[in-house]
Amino acid sequence: MRWLRCVHLVLCLSGIVGLSTAARGQGAKDANAPKPVDFLTADRVEIKGTFYASDKGGRNAPCVILLHALGEDSKKKEWVDLAKTLQAKGYAVLAFDFRGHGESTTVQPGVPNPNPAQAIRGFWDEIENQRLVKGFNNAKRKTEIEYKDFAPNYYKVLVNDIAAAKAFLDEKSDAGECNSGNLVVIGAKEAAALGSIWINSEMHRFPYFPPQAGIPAKIDLQSPEGQYLSAAIWLSASPKVGSYSVNLSGTLGKSVTQNKLPVAFFYADKDAAGKQVATSAEKVLKGKEKDKYPFVLSLEVPKAEKLTGRSLLVKSLDTQDAIVRYLDSALEGKNGLRKGSENYVWQWQASGGVVRQLLARQKGSTTPAYNNYEAFTIFSK
Repeated sequence: MRWLRCVHLVLCLSGIVGLSTAARGQGAKDANAPKPVDFLTADRVEIKGTFYASDKGGRNAPCVILLHALGEDSKKKEWVDLAKTLQAKGYAVLAFDFRGHGESTTVQPGVPNPNPAQAIRGFWDEIENQRLVKGFNNAKRKTEIEYKDFAPNYYKVLVNDIAAAKAFLDEKSDAGECNSGNLVVIGAKEAAALGSIWINSEMHRFPYFPPQAGIPAKIDLQSPEGQYLSAAIWLSASPKVGSYSVNLSGTLGKSVTQNKLPVAFFYADKDAAGKQVATSAEKVLKGKEKDKYPFVLSLEVPKAEKLTGRSLLVKSLDTQDAIVRYLDSALEGKNGLRKGSENYVWQWQASGGVVRQLLARQKGSTTPAYNNYEAFTIFSK
């Protein structure tokens, strides 16, 4: 009888250990389950998204921002599948809905007051929002917006949403949950143009040190935030954003030539327009020094017929695996941690050679300053 009790005890302990191991495994799985997140833009749009923590975890995990096409949202199956594929490969992934799309329709309207000290600045206090979003009424400010109400020349303002997404990842990075100093941007259709504008703006955003105790102000022009961008991938890139036609190669040029930013343009094998955009951009970006930029590529997706944008990600095609293979090569050796600053400014050269500066972020603020981003857009003629 004694040996029976011993066997029973061993079996019970084995069961407890098994349950404990399973619980730990489930706990780790739950910790990395997709989590709904939200963050504010500089002009007080409440952006909703999903954060996929890296399966390989922590401070060394590179980050990916996913940018859906206009008129769509981040919850489409193809984006979710790609996010999970990248997560399993060790990336921390952020997918979000652009303003007026999906769940990102709420704005903080602001509260006007004759006494400026008592006014609360909000979405409707930015002149572009007043002029280019249908339905502005200062006496009765709306708290919901839809992309269908955006004027054709409003869309460049959506770059603020990407800037807010990067700020969100910077906070995650500072908390040791990922490394926003190793960042990939993946976008579809018009989001390629928006993403390119934002990338260019990051090449003009520098740490700023205000004057203090007799020490003059300083801008660290050797350390643009764009140095932390590791790759950009565009699916059926479109240069059109509303009524604007963006010169993709011109807008990305500084990032490629100065930082050798890897850029991949994917297009379907029978998508003539997508092929033209991709091959033309590759040719211009590489110029005569083709060997100098091995990761600037136009990549045809076989058997995709005329599929475009996120549809290139369907499981029956090889696009998701091709993206992973491309990143494995393009990001090899890139794992430097971002060095954050308390203050930033944008600095660029305007027409006539005049140097312009604009506050990008100041100490105590968790969101970038508002910008219409026109200064960082190179338009097609």
